[in-house]
Amino acid sequence: MFFTLTDSYFAEVLAPTLAQLDRVLGGGEFPFLTVPFVDYGAFGGIAFIVLCGFVIRLIYQRAASSVVAAAVYGQFGAAMLFSSHSLYFTHQNFLFTLLLIWGISALVTRKHGACRTAIENGIFVSRRRSKGARV
Repeated sequence: MFFTLTDSYFAEVLAPTLAQLDRVLGGGEFPFLTVPFVDYGAFGGIAFIVLCGFVIRLIYQRAASSVVAAAVYGQFGAAMLFSSHSLYFTHQNFLFTLLLIWGISALVTRKHGACRTAIENGIFVSRRRSKGARV
């Protein structure tokens, strides 16, 4: 409702229900990982947690070879930290920051290729040894 600019309309329409719900919540909103359980039950909540884990793991794996993915991973980590108290993933600060990261990376990559050059020169190469490597 926030993104469609209809939140004030629905706040008036749903005022009696929101007042009753506010007593249950104790003032505030459900945390990020609680919302799917409230909306979709146990099965939907578990499926959502698995999906979130998959997406964050994918971003983590890409962060090892991409500066942009590392910045996005940092934002997701901070959002998970803040989301224990609210729905920070739907907050405009989080979404604007992701848009800003994407825009700057697209601008730098298109104009100068700086992101690719840094990766090709080995600046962001892992220093860990593989399991089968001998010393």
